[in-house]
Amino acid sequence: MQRLTAYKIIDSLEELDRDVVPCPMAVIYSHPSACPEGCVIRIFDRRSGRSTSLCVIRRTVEECRQEIIENGFSKFFQRAPGDEPEIVESWI
Repeated sequence: MQRLTAYKIIDSLEELDRDVVPCPMAVIYSHPSACPEGCVIRIFDRRSGRSTSLCVIRRTVEECRQEIIENGFSKFFQRAPGDEPEIVESWI
């Protein structure tokens, strides 16, 4: 299922080092071209607005949401009209 060779795939958001990314944003992608068999949580740095290399792979959007909520992300944002089509939603 993993074609995300440019990313560091972590097993859980529990592994996210808040010293390295103190203000993370989790973005759920549904079946992106780099992982068409599943869904991906990509981590962005809210301070810079840039993506990090970190991501978590799950089979469904609901599994992604569960992972995000269980790891302390609580504010939900719907996708914006200009977002990439694979983006489902974002969390901080």
